[in-house]
Amino acid sequence: MNKKYTAGICCILIILISVCAVNDKKDKYEEAIIRLENIIVNLQEANYELSTTMNELETEQTQFQDNNDQLKSEIRILKQELMKVNLSDSWGELWDNIEEGGKTITLSLDQIAQVNDVLTPAFADTNGNLTVNPISCFFTSFFNSPEDIDFENFLRYFPYYENVNDVEELSSLKKQENWPFAEELDNIPVPIHKYSTEDVEQVFGDYAGIELEDMNGVGFDELLYLEDYNAYYNFTSDFGPGTFNCTSGEVSNGTIKLYEEYGTYKVAVLTLEKQNGRYVIVSHQEMDTTSQNELECNVIEFDYTDTFLGGKESFPTYENLVKAFGEPTEVRNVTDEDEVSIYGYFSALVYDDIEFVFPCSGNENDKFFIKDNDRVCRVDITGDKYSLDGPFFGGMGIGSSADEIVEFLDKEIREINYSDPYSTCLEIVVVRFRNDMDKYDYERGIYFTGEMDTGLALGVVYLIDDNDEVVRIVMGWPTAG
Repeated sequence: MNKKYTAGICCILIILISVCAVNDKKDKYEEAIIRLENIIVNLQEANYELSTTMNELETEQTQFQDNNDQLKSEIRILKQELMKVNLSDSWGELWDNIEEGGKTITLSLDQIAQVNDVLTPAFADTNGNLTVNPISCFFTSFFNSPEDIDFENFLRYFPYYENVNDVEELSSLKKQENWPFAEELDNIPVPIHKYSTEDVEQVFGDYAGIELEDMNGVGFDELLYLEDYNAYYNFTSDFGPGTFNCTSGEVSNGTIKLYEEYGTYKVAVLTLEKQNGRYVIVSHQEMDTTSQNELECNVIEFDYTDTFLGGKESFPTYENLVKAFGEPTEVRNVTDEDEVSIYGYFSALVYDDIEFVFPCSGNENDKFFIKDNDRVCRVDITGDKYSLDGPFFGGMGIGSSADEIVEFLDKEIREINYSDPYSTCLEIVVVRFRNDMDKYDYERGIYFTGEMDTGLALGVVYLIDDNDEVVRIVMGWPTAG
């Protein structure tokens, strides 16, 4: 065999060996790729399973939290319903437990919470409907003795009533000297409520230890009374029970004093004493008026009509609001769950450049249902379409210069203390009845105080931005429930 042939054979063998080696490496590489792909697929499947498991856990956790919140809410409501049924007994047990055998004590936070549970303005049932707590009626006026209670205010939101539909009874009412309506009976714009003397006597006896005949007559002339029916009548159409939010208290020598405070100021004191073995209310007094004056709630700078909007009433009923402004573009619930037991349910009716907040009377299907006679309790002007065009404010609105307002109306720009929302009435007006403060937590404002047509204090706040311009106007009730 010649050398060339041998060399050729060798080259072929080398090539064959190289090809085999390459193929072998290729096979091993492909096997490695397949193993790697399998690993990736397994990892993806594991990741999917983990992700699914995490989502399921998050869903379960959310469901658990929802169930827990729902359970807490139901427990709170059941406690309220139980208290409502046994309110008189709960009242007696509470003060007997607090008294602690005649010791002089300062109420603990737990005791204050128990007090506020009993004094809550309204009870919510399992459907979210609110019933006024009859005890709240004692907080609708100040008095040095229960005989001086303003009876008209007391009955304004008294929970035990009937609506009057009997024609003969209505005719008897219409004959009374202080019958307030010129309309025919079928066209009376508000419901007529009838209060049995027996029910009123029961509440006065249980919580104040007095009878109607002991009363000094304050406010009686504002009510209708029919002897044949042994009942009193009024025409309340809104929802605004009295409130007393206990923040501190003390017991000494058998007398219990409970205080309501805004910031560092004591603004009201409720005093109870034991009579015939049972604690009863003996006074509900406003503290030194300098407290309210320093809070700047009592000064009257403007009249209610000064807050009208292009001649339209700023705090109308729902029925009149829709007539004046039309249907809202949005209805938004703006109540924190913790505030429900104190104030009730509230919704904001949103229009272009303005929002009206209503206390919701609710119905059996919807706790946020607004009835025709529910009345606006807060107004937020958010754009330049509306301004306060009465003589006092002179049309100053969104975009107005803060410096011009300060100069024209002799006011000052103040810092808003959001950390203490009850420090002054400025803070109270800005934060009350809204749970969306983060949308307009401006740090400065100009505060004005006036009076509603009902006699309630009315506050107006011009919120100021960093450019010293008005960006929002808030109007509300700084001292009402």
